[in-house]
Amino acid sequence: MYKYKYSVIIPVYNGFDMVDGIIRIFSEQTVPRNDFELIFIDDGSTDGTLKKLQEYADGDLIKVFTQPNAGPASARNRGILNASGAIIMFTDIDCTPLPDWIEEMSKPFKNPEIYGVKGVYRTKQKSLIAKLAQLEYEFKYSYMQKQKYIDFIDTYSAAYRADIFRNEVLFDKDFRYASGEDIALSYYLSERGYKMVFTTKAVVYHIHPDTVKKYLSRKFKTAFWRILLYRKFPDRILRDTHTPQYLKIQIIFMLLFIICGVISLINPTFCLLPVVFALLYMLSVLPFTSFCTRKRSLYLISAPVFVFLRTIAFILGLIFGYIYFSLLHRNQFQTYYYPKKDKLLILYKYFYPEIGGIEYYLKLLCDYMSGYFDIVVLVSGKKFRTTIEIINGVHVIRTGRIVETLSTPFAPGYFYYLNRIISKVILINLANPFSVIAYLLIQPKGKLIAMYHMDIIRQKNIFQMYKPILLYFLKNYPVKIIASSDKYVNSSRILKRFKDKVTVIPYTIEIERVRPEKVVPASLGFKYIVFIGRLIYYKGIEYLIDAMDSVNSEYHLVIVGTGKLQSRLKLRAESGKGKDRIHFTGQTSEEKKYEYLKGSELLVLPSSFKTEAFGIVLLEAMVFSKPLVTTELGTGTSYVNKDNVTGFVVPPRNSAALAEAINGILEDEGLKDEFGRNALKRFNDEFSPDKFKERYLKLFKDI
Repeated sequence: MYKYKYSVIIPVYNGFDMVDGIIRIFSEQTVPRNDFELIFIDDGSTDGTLKKLQEYADGDLIKVFTQPNAGPASARNRGILNASGAIIMFTDIDCTPLPDWIEEMSKPFKNPEIYGVKGVYRTKQKSLIAKLAQLEYEFKYSYMQKQKYIDFIDTYSAAYRADIFRNEVLFDKDFRYASGEDIALSYYLSERGYKMVFTTKAVVYHIHPDTVKKYLSRKFKTAFWRILLYRKFPDRILRDTHTPQYLKIQIIFMLLFIICGVISLINPTFCLLPVVFALLYMLSVLPFTSFCTRKRSLYLISAPVFVFLRTIAFILGLIFGYIYFSLLHRNQFQTYYYPKKDKLLILYKYFYPEIGGIEYYLKLLCDYMSGYFDIVVLVSGKKFRTTIEIINGVHVIRTGRIVETLSTPFAPGYFYYLNRIISKVILINLANPFSVIAYLLIQPKGKLIAMYHMDIIRQKNIFQMYKPILLYFLKNYPVKIIASSDKYVNSSRILKRFKDKVTVIPYTIEIERVRPEKVVPASLGFKYIVFIGRLIYYKGIEYLIDAMDSVNSEYHLVIVGTGKLQSRLKLRAESGKGKDRIHFTGQTSEEKKYEYLKGSELLVLPSSFKTEAFGIVLLEAMVFSKPLVTTELGTGTSYVNKDNVTGFVVPPRNSAALAEAINGILEDEGLKDEFGRNALKRFNDEFSPDKFKERYLKLFKDI
């Protein structure tokens, strides 16, 4: 797939005097010269740099591209788009990598989980300012070494897997100068769950500012552009893996000292406050001063002065940056990254690998849509801390949960991320009221599609409080509402009111996961019918147990699954006539579940309440060509199972009707085979993954 192991990208602007040196340096690398390509991007130089570079260009190992001056972000993007290496490395024309730089930068990538690597600066300069600037870097390096993974990579010594740039964004061109575009990329990748590490063994030498004026000018520009960086990534104001907290506290204490000093001149009552903040500021300087004096005692005086000047320059840069980016040009710059594909944001309570029908459905939707959208799933986690990970290319943000009540988690971070993520389409599952309330409060941009899973049946009193909010939401916000069947639309107290917005998209299952042709049927020594599912109130299992008293005695019932009612149901089974023919498997693996299903004569889903909105297990049985017996609830169960075509549909909570339907199939081999064939055909025609994908793509296209 890749021509080279490594691509080294170097943007150049007016670097004529440094071209010969950088070419020589990379000819001395310890890795074989044929393993890497050098890519130079001349960013509109005016000093003859391009002509000098073209003298070395061979179109293969050394490539040169040119563009009008647009800044290093744009130049690096040009290099990325023309790179042929599996690992893409970056450095600058004014840097001098050591001969083993490529080798050391590449070592962390032996771990397939690592996607980014940061190296270090060194300098040979003798001036006091340059030495203190180097110590400032080393002080931050000592902090970074304590981190397992980092979120801060500068492109003076950086490397990423090329796959990142194939699937993700490039450098942010809002940063028109060397001003934070590299940090923005690493922040972004860290938020998306990519793991990046720091190595002190990959060294580049650099010429730091060597006068006070040059140094303070650099710090002012850094702080100025930090405002744009923090507008894009506000959570990094508080913490990143590069900057120790007391360096940020220094700025706060200095600002408070200045503000309180001015106030105390007007009102002497506050004269002690500037003294307090001055003392706090001096205490915050001690860690860096101590670090420097361990290198050389001379720095005991110069280090605090150096920090003081740096803090003043940084404060001024932040003030001017805030005025420019947040006041004068607030709408000129994008606040967030925009990926190459349209973004689909999915909002719900939990997500895979959490177990549940909706969780499984959403994962399946992500799997099928990830080729068409950049998908972000925003859910609650089960822990206090927010985590971000990538699952099969889908970015999953699990916000820290404080508490869960009435099956609804409360996760404050949900609001923060919902406010930050810009997407073209938002898909919200209404089974989580917290998501609905968060949406109403934040009202993020993007066309909204609501997924209506089912009416709330059991918690009627609570629903009466939530109902006005839900009705207001459905009336005013979604452009479309997805329901799983026409049957449910017509019987739902809520959906009836919004028929003009409803689109029916039935559920599907992952055929690759089921693979019926590979399943070996369970051999139990008797013929049996099967129930598969959780042993909970709305499944109606008690009516199926009672029905076994009248079912043909040649056949047994195997109940696959576990749940709150297991003990009660076992007692009920033991009290009936068919007690010796009823078997509980308890919790089983998915593989074992399919073995029970394949070995059965038919599947029964005797659900007793509308909480059973669809019945995914019916689709699994259809794939195995099994006849179905279900109940008429006015939901998707009797849409999936067509009466007298794929099985029988009987009244709910009616054991006699269940027994009659079961016997009708078991005692007519021809009918059983016909129902089985029809079930498989109906699945392929109506519920296949291809049909599911086709319906969703049409919906997204229509809106």
